Formats: sequence, C-alpha cells, structure tokens
Amino acid sequence: MKRYFLYMSFLMVTLSMLFVSCSNSDDPKPPVEVFPQVIYLDIPRFIDKPVDEGMKDDVITGKDVYFHSAQAVTLIRTGAVEVNNLLAYLRANGFLKEKTFQFVQAGEVKKGTVNRNVLREGKNWKYEFLLKDPKGNLAFQYLWNPAEREAISIYAPYYYDKKKFEKSKELVYRIDYAVKKVGNPEMTISLSGYPEIFKSTYELDNLKFHVKRSGDIIELAGNVNYPRFKLTKNETKNRSYALMLKLNKALGIGVAKVAVPPSTLENVDDVYAKYELYNVIKKVVDTFPKEEKDKLASKLNEIKSPAFFVGGKGFVSAGTPPAGVNGFTRSFQDFSKLKPFVPAKVKALDVQFIK
Repeated sequence: MKRYFLYMSFLMVTLSMLFVSCSNSDDPKPPVEVFPQVIYLDIPRFIDKPVDEGMKDDVITGKDVYFHSAQAVTLIRTGAVEVNNLLAYLRANGFLKEKTFQFVQAGEVKKGTVNRNVLREGKNWKYEFLLKDPKGNLAFQYLWNPAEREAISIYAPYYYDKKKFEKSKELVYRIDYAVKKVGNPEMTISLSGYPEIFKSTYELDNLKFHVKRSGDIIELAGNVNYPRFKLTKNETKNRSYALMLKLNKALGIGVAKVAVPPSTLENVDDVYAKYELYNVIKKVVDTFPKEEKDKLASKLNEIKSPAFFVGGKGFVSAGTPPAGVNGFTRSFQDFSKLKPFVPAKVKALDVQFIK
C-alpha cells in the first residue's frame, strides 16, 4: 500500500545577506513606513505535529494519508515566513528608505530599486520593490498599496543564491496578500517549477492555495500537483492532492477533506463527490485478492472524510469527531463555501514576475 502514500517535499528557503553600500541618490526617497512590517497570515501549528512514523506492515492508515495535509500547511507557511524575513532585513538595514541600493549576497552584488506609481497586471500600485542579480535577472519583486493594504510578492530563489539553489532554476513562488477587513487577512500562495531532486513518484512540481482568516477561524483550500503519481500501474500519471481545511485557532482543532482527482480535471464542482480520497482508494482496494482486501477493510475507515485534528496530537480520527473534544459543530464541518483550484490549471501553473 506504500504506492498510495503521498510524499510531499516542502520548500525550505533560508536567507542570509551582507550589507555593502547604499546609494546617495538625489531622487525623492520613499519613506520606509509605507512598506508593511508583515504580510503574513498566521496558520496555527497544531496541525503540524508529525502524525506517524511510517506505515506498519504496508497497511495504510489515516495518519499516513492525512500527514500530507500538515505538510501542505508547512509549505505554505514557509513561503510566507521567508518573504517576511526578507522584508524585515531590508527594513532593518534602511534599504527601503532609498530609491536604489545594493548589497552582496552569495558572492554577488544584488541591486535593489524602489519605484513609485507603477501599473502591473492592469492595476495601479503605489510602490514597487525590485531585486536583481548582476545580469539583471529578477530575484524578488514586491508590490504594495498602503491604503488598500494589499501586496504581491514574487521570489525566485535561484537568482538570489545560485550556489544554494543550483537545482532550483525554474522555481518561483508568489504570494498575493490582502486585508479586506481589519483583522481578517487573506493570501494566495502559488509555486511552480519545484526541482526534480529525487525524480521520485511522489515529488510535487506545482502548488496553489488560498488562505483566509475570520476571527479565530482559518480556512484553507487548494491543490498540490504530483506529475508522476498514480494509484495503479495502468493509470496515467499525474494526480492532484486537493485539500480543504478549517482551523479554529482558539480551540486548537481542525477538520479537513481531501480528494485525489486526475491533474487533467478542468472542473471542481463535484470533485469531492467523485474523487474523495476514501472512495478512490476503496475502488482500488476492491480489485485486490480477497486476503489482502480483508486485511485492509478496517483500515479504510481511517481515511474516511472528514479528517479531524487536535492540538498536540495532530490527526485523531476520520468520519466521526473525536469524543470529548468541543468545537466540531456542523457549521465548522461545513465546506460548502470552499473550493480547491482547478487541477488542470494548477498542473499548468507557471509563476512569472510581473512586467
């Protein structure tokens, strides 16, 4: 059953910079205060707890399967945190007070520019920050509208540190961030070109998720694309891990639904009705010899939908809420207002800098 185990490699980007010089341009300097101190939607960490040490006797369990919900959250959080680390560095060293500046990183001089009043993707932006390598390749682009409290950040790690990310030349990720209501931020994180380091069946290439907070409730929906993954030897490769997740930060609980449709699917209206994880796995298990099927019958119940998470424990049950835990109300388990992205579009995702 290990062929059903979805393995997610996740992005770990660490930034280290060495300040060299800052220009003395006579042009008007943008006030550092216009750039936000943070563009980050805090996702509770209780779902991150490792839920299993691996499958026992090749028998799939809910802990094995839903481990990847936690991995998806970790990847999303990592991207957002690293963007904020970069912004914090720029603010701390006073770079954002200058129209142009430069510093040395990974043995290269990186050049930064702060622009005002630019048009990008048909929208006016008050400020734009660009960071380039010596050959003029963009490593980082940041757009910010202070009044609307909205931002776009795009990062290509290879052009920031070619030695550390020598195998990640095509990797680019983007965060669209907005605060439409005070205290309720939301962001969409997109990633494409994840490197084929191991060339394994379980490596992702693209990812896209939307995350929204309303009070203590955080909602997340999106997809991870696995270009080589397949459930049986005879099926075409390419599956999408479509996740919908709701978290209650105050109560420390979470509930999730997972579907594994083909990555070529172009409509998500009934994706969970047709491709819910339990139904897809059961259909395959039903083709097994009786002895193996009987062995797996009880374990199938552990991957029923929805999956329930509790702080300090991670995944705790599937199909039925755990006893003695408050907060798993009908409304909290209602996913009717959430949708993942279209798998075919995530499969074809190609994140680029905005011109």
